[in-house]
Amino acid sequence: MGLDVYLKHSTDRAAALARQKKAEDYSNEVWEKAGAYELLSEERKDQIRDAIKLYNSDLNLDEWGSPNDITTIELDSKVHPEHMFKVGYLRSSYNSGGINSVLDRIKVPGLYEIFEPNDEYYVNVDWQQARARATESVATMRHYMTTPMSQYDVIEVNGYDAVGSKEEAMEILKKELGIFKGTFKGGYSNRAGDWFPEGLQIVGAVPGKPSRFGGNPTYYLFTKSTEADNHLNWYLQALEVTAEMIDYVLAQPDPDNYFLTWSS
Repeated sequence: MGLDVYLKHSTDRAAALARQKKAEDYSNEVWEKAGAYELLSEERKDQIRDAIKLYNSDLNLDEWGSPNDITTIELDSKVHPEHMFKVGYLRSSYNSGGINSVLDRIKVPGLYEIFEPNDEYYVNVDWQQARARATESVATMRHYMTTPMSQYDVIEVNGYDAVGSKEEAMEILKKELGIFKGTFKGGYSNRAGDWFPEGLQIVGAVPGKPSRFGGNPTYYLFTKSTEADNHLNWYLQALEVTAEMIDYVLAQPDPDNYFLTWSS
């Protein structure tokens, strides 16, 4: 689960979305009139699907009801061509490693601050203002990466079942070691806790308030990067691709016809 952001282009988005809404209403009406889905024969289901596809085609929509005249842009970055971020696609997972979570922790403007989506699915962007905010974000990140704190991060650890002793904790570790066996490279969480098969350099731990998981305590583990390069490089590159995407839009003859879909 996570946030997926796509770059779209349309010369008449309002009309395209109106046709899409018309097709959605037609599809809902047809299926509702047909009766309970589980009671329909496969032949009848196929007839309904074919009718919906034909209706969509007449409205210049694809078979799933998406407008053919709304284009999705997704190009490899010229500065970081192997990166997951693309000119047209940005993503942030909801775990602690997602770019928005990481940037929040170090007080660097993230995707929400750059594009200001305001809880909308279709996001109209002031591309000039977004470029200024993206530039600020990149500069802030680059500066942060020169500071001693850039080597460190914090992990929030909590679980459902509190452990009563060091002996009990060791038994849990013994059980988890039998699960590792090279299967989970990056780490994982389960009811017992959080596990890091490849190891972490821990430089401190402090207790937090009881977690929402059954009132058990939370601990914050402070980690130090052991990577040869800075562990924030991936996130800096993501911000640079984000700025590149904005520049791509601004270089087009009709930047006002570009918008984002903000899907979570």
